[in-house]
Amino acid sequence: MRPPIVRPLLALLCLIVIATGCATGAPAPTVPVDSLPTGLVGPVAPTTGPAALRYVAIGDSFTFGDGVRQTDRWPNQLVRLLRPTLDVELTANLAGRSTNSAAVITDQLPSLLALDPQIVSLQVGVNDLVLPLSTPAIYRTNIGVILDTVLTAVPADRVFVMTTPDYTLTPAGPMHDDDGGDSARIRELNTILGEVAAARGVAVVDITPIADRVQEDPSLVAPDELHPSGKQYAGWADLAAETVLRLFQVPAASPTTVPAVRSTPG
Repeated sequence: MRPPIVRPLLALLCLIVIATGCATGAPAPTVPVDSLPTGLVGPVAPTTGPAALRYVAIGDSFTFGDGVRQTDRWPNQLVRLLRPTLDVELTANLAGRSTNSAAVITDQLPSLLALDPQIVSLQVGVNDLVLPLSTPAIYRTNIGVILDTVLTAVPADRVFVMTTPDYTLTPAGPMHDDDGGDSARIRELNTILGEVAAARGVAVVDITPIADRVQEDPSLVAPDELHPSGKQYAGWADLAAETVLRLFQVPAASPTTVPAVRSTPG
């Protein structure tokens, strides 16, 4: 008869062996990766031909990709998703930190026009809330100026705008919302963006259904607890890819079971 103390030790050892799969030699069970609502397609080999379409992104830190590696920024992921169905190269990401719509006009539009783009994306708005001397009326005017300028270089069906995520839902968001009203103001600016874009025949990519999931899925937030993670940007890129393919009248691939792109700090 074994001493009483041996029985618990043997039981514990058996549990460890079973949990690691060593008892039968079977691998440990894999944990499924959560997919975003749109159904992610994975990275595509970065092959660019000589006639690749020149894509230029303009906007604020959400397009710049604060808090993630360059490869995890949504414009970079978008290009990978579009290839090889649509051969596109990211010629430049002109977006910057702490950029509002006025800064896009003065700092980014001249560079954009010099690059002779063939596809353009715009995402700006959050800093029109947090920086002084900006109002919804000014934002509306500035978005009109930006799009009218872009449309002198590319046709409307080669331009798309991205809405602004509600940053107040992130862990660090409330610290940047002085009076608790920024969530409503973001919705107002997104409405303005949609109206100005629609009046010019420009497509709108609404990332709200993905961005609003940050409270239930912490992996959608970057380590700074404010900006999106590479995983959230993957969802944005997927939505943008559907829009771009539609603009070019290219059938979008059916969603696959390829795991969501995950980010690492960088």
